[in-house]
Amino acid sequence: MIRKSKASSSNLFLLELILSILIFALASAVCVSFFMRSHTLSTSAYDLNHSVECADNAAEIVRSADSEEDLQNLLSAEYGTSLKETDEGNGYTVYTISCDSSFDVCEMNDAAYLLSIQVHTEGSLLLAKIEVMAAGSTDSIFDVTAEHVLKEANG
Repeated sequence: MIRKSKASSSNLFLLELILSILIFALASAVCVSFFMRSHTLSTSAYDLNHSVECADNAAEIVRSADSEEDLQNLLSAEYGTSLKETDEGNGYTVYTISCDSSFDVCEMNDAAYLLSIQVHTEGSLLLAKIEVMAAGSTDSIFDVTAEHVLKEANG
């Protein structure tokens, strides 16, 4: 009889231990998923914050330009050799600036992010659509439109 009681208590202890391990494993899985979600949100917030800063800097350059030529000079002074200019026709010019993973200006082949500034004028209004996107993606992380009234040239 004593042996039967020991065997029964051993089985009960083993069952309790297995259930404890199962509960611990489930709690660990939930915690790991929370940490992964937290990392994803943190990365997205980092990208968005830096994209807003890059786009805002470009918008301020657009707002300070007196003409399209002045804008090109200001962008060249700010972004240097990483600036790529494309004439899209119909009065649209696109300036593309490449940035690395920490949003510092870099060469195009090292780019993790692209800052695109699409510029055109309508009368005396300079319009710019500014987008920041991951390199190799067509989805923008952040975009903004900047408008600026150009100074009239004195004859």
